[in-house]
Amino acid sequence: MTAPRAAEFRWRASELTRAMATCAAFALAAAVIGARGS
Repeated sequence: MTAPRAAEFRWRASELTRAMATCAAFALAAAVIGARGS
């Protein structure tokens, strides 16, 4: 009963981490493009 719940929690955490990493990558790319533009 505990194992599936732990796996689900881990999956949700990884989903959140991936979303944050994607957002950070977009922000970094925007900063680089902005710096290159100016």
